[in-house]
Amino acid sequence: MAYFDKRFYQFFEGLAMDNNKAYFDANRKMYHEAVRDPFTELVGDMIERLKEDDPLLDIQPKDAIFRINRDIRFSKDKTLYKTHMAAAISRGGR
Repeated sequence: MAYFDKRFYQFFEGLAMDNNKAYFDANRKMYHEAVRDPFTELVGDMIERLKEDDPLLDIQPKDAIFRINRDIRFSKDKTLYKTHMAAAISRGGR
């Protein structure tokens, strides 16, 4: 089952070259359609498969997926957005 198309990689390649709010805002629709929504579907499918082995795993994809925004308050690297998606699937969520 394919979750991602070429726009997934295009979005992150563009973000890596131009990591600022203007780029993200201009490409927000692509982010939602090609990155966030397919990733949410993938994580949801993974959770359902894991529930077969762990019935106590009762979380939603939104509870497992990390935000794309970086916390730059205490970092020397001030880029605003991560250039990857990540999730942590556990009973307590991320």
